Amino acid sequence: MRDRPTLLPMASSSPPPVRPGLYRFQPPPLPTDYRPRPGLRNIRLHEVDLYVTMKCNIRCDFCSVRAGEYGHHDLPLDRIIRFIDEAVALGLEELHFLGGEPTIRDDLETMVHHASSKGVSTRIITNGMLLTRDRIARLRDLGLGEIMISVDGLRDRHTQLRRSGAHGWEKTLRTVEDAIALGLWTRVSATAYQRNYDDVVPLLRLVNDLGAHCFSVFLGSPLGRGHGMIDDVISPYQWRALQEAVRDEGAKLRPDLELVMEQGFQWADGPVVDRSTLKGRGTGCNTLLEDYDYLIVRSDGHLYQCVFFMTEGQPIGTIVDQPLEATLQYALERADYQPFTVANDKCCDCSHAGPCGTGCRGYAYLYKNDWLKTDPRCSKAEPRAEEAPPYFPLCPILKHNVRTGAFGGSSEQALRS
Repeated sequence: MRDRPTLLPMASSSPPPVRPGLYRFQPPPLPTDYRPRPGLRNIRLHEVDLYVTMKCNIRCDFCSVRAGEYGHHDLPLDRIIRFIDEAVALGLEELHFLGGEPTIRDDLETMVHHASSKGVSTRIITNGMLLTRDRIARLRDLGLGEIMISVDGLRDRHTQLRRSGAHGWEKTLRTVEDAIALGLWTRVSATAYQRNYDDVVPLLRLVNDLGAHCFSVFLGSPLGRGHGMIDDVISPYQWRALQEAVRDEGAKLRPDLELVMEQGFQWADGPVVDRSTLKGRGTGCNTLLEDYDYLIVRSDGHLYQCVFFMTEGQPIGTIVDQPLEATLQYALERADYQPFTVANDKCCDCSHAGPCGTGCRGYAYLYKNDWLKTDPRCSKAEPRAEEAPPYFPLCPILKHNVRTGAFGGSSEQALRS
């Protein structure tokens, strides 16, 4: 792999300090007499990430939501059940249970069963350490469709990044093996930083040998607790080299092992990413007000459209004591994210602002403390120049099917296209 990074030493065991202003925003209350204005478009949900708890059994260095650091109350089961019903009425097709560590909740089975009984595809996203074989079987029998298990390298690197203890890696790998043996569609997912860069391809081989159905690699962002790893973020050229290495290694492995990575960048000498055909949050910040097909529900009931807003951004509403559809309609009318959807800063004069979608507002905030600055990943020195830069940044959530070349605003779209 070209431009191979030097691995950095293990970080301090203490999490980075909470940044000023963390969690300071409260959702706008729904007026008691609210009625949607005439002509307001219908809400059509497709995919929801439901954070059922922020409690967690480990303290990952890069946790995007800083799980375990703050003590808001998790939504009770009855509100989650009613939320699922409301979301199904709005067209929900995909529901992901995550956290924190979702398997901490002993009522997870009830949630999974209720969603699956409504025809919704379900997935849990887990570190795998708390799941027994019997519980996996029970979840499968209650309708769980998929399990996504986080493994961020071989034993030493995974243990360092996840602070998962002496036998954490082994517990997680045992869950991978159990899920596969029980016939559950199993995806192993890694988040790549410089620190575990060299482990990604060997991990791919291991996942292949275990018999998993899918291997995915996320481009690690300095988000949440990961802000303490800002110097560990992989450069665009390193990421491209890793994409090529995964592609080349994957060609030697089981053809039925699906491979998906975040795309990260549009390269001048690479395939064109047509964002107009995509669905899901990976379409970019400039589409925030175009479609509410993707939604995040934080475990305290706050609603967001992107994970980059969850700890330091404005929620668009809450479902604690408000109905889902009216709350989303009110959010459409308020359009709080409207400034994020148009060109700002250097993007105003850039001839390539359209293809890149003006990059990521979250990256601008994390690196420059200003949501409306230019995405710091931009490689264009002179905005008015007509010549294309070597690359420009895309929404960091946009996915790429390594085997087929298809793109998607979500992993599901990239894999099924």
